[in-house]
Amino acid sequence: GPATTPAAGPATTPAAGPATTPAAGPVTTPDGPITTVSSDTLRQQALDAAGRIADNQATITDNIDRIQTGQDTTTIITAIQALLNAAAATTGAGRLRERRQATVATLSPVTVPTTCAAFGVAYETLLDLAMVVSDANIGQIKVYVNALKDVDVASICDDNERTSLASKTNSKLTTAKASTMTYTGNKETENEDLKKAVNIDIAIQEGVNTQLEARDEAIVPLAASTYAIQSTSPAMGGAGGTKPAGETTAAGGTQPAGAGAAGSTLGEEATGSTPGAGAAASTPGAG
Repeated sequence: GPATTPAAGPATTPAAGPATTPAAGPVTTPDGPITTVSSDTLRQQALDAAGRIADNQATITDNIDRIQTGQDTTTIITAIQALLNAAAATTGAGRLRERRQATVATLSPVTVPTTCAAFGVAYETLLDLAMVVSDANIGQIKVYVNALKDVDVASICDDNERTSLASKTNSKLTTAKASTMTYTGNKETENEDLKKAVNIDIAIQEGVNTQLEARDEAIVPLAASTYAIQSTSPAMGGAGGTKPAGETTAAGGTQPAGAGAAGSTLGEEATGSTPGAGAAASTPGAG
């Protein structure tokens, strides 16, 4: 019979498996922080610090004058009251002298009194201002201090007039003296805080310059030299942190000494202590 061949079955191909890709490994970056602050930004940081330094140093300078006026006021009102309360005083012993002569801007002029009545009015006004001493009236207080510092109280007021004025003003003196001493102490503390702020900004400038030098770029000149920070002492009868009379204060000056015995020379009372201008413990240098 005829030869037969088996029918060919359908061609089959193995099914393709799913395509796979190797898992991606972690992306690695070089070790160490990447600096993103530009040199211009660094320089601006230094310039901003210099601006704050200038502002703080201006306030420190203003406060030194306020401290001086506060100390002068305490000294002079204490000396005046001692003379008024004295049983007897010799002519010429009642002249008051300010410790440091300074040029002041006149607010409301005060005439140097030549009569006991005029002196009493000016002195009571000074006490009233001193009782509520503040930055707002410290300039006017200084005008009164300058008007009264050279008055020869013993020559224009007799014993009875002095005794009468003393009885009217003794209580005011107590408040005025405490107020001026507290004010002075507060200003000394404020100056120390401002000095610390200046030192912080100087450190910022130095840090900026270190980074600029590492980039071989021009540095920003320092605006000042650092201050020596002095510790403050506990307040004596007030919140200002001032030390007792005659001891060195945080700002480098001394509190006015108390009134001397009856008949003592008031010029010595007003000149016997160091001015408070020592508030700048180190001289701020120009950049």
